[in-house]
Amino acid sequence: MGAGGIGFDVGEYLSHQGPSITENKEAWFKEWGVDIENKTSGGLQPMEIEASPRKLYLFPSQIVFVATQNHVFGPRPQQDVGLGTQGRT
Repeated sequence: MGAGGIGFDVGEYLSHQGPSITENKEAWFKEWGVDIENKTSGGLQPMEIEASPRKLYLFPSQIVFVATQNHVFGPRPQQDVGLGTQGRT
């Protein structure tokens, strides 16, 4: 599927099973790491993310820079990717 905004949203939907957490505030707060009791700095706590029963692949249609926890995909920021950056300092 595409890697744009809609692709990410559809991927989020497909990566879960059962009822959506958007209909359960407590589950949503846990998954996104929101401390509603404000006991932690900034109102944040560790996220509690359930493992997905599916494996999804996003395919970008343009040159993009995507970083994950352990990998970087796409051109590095200092690389010339042919987008009119030649000769600039």
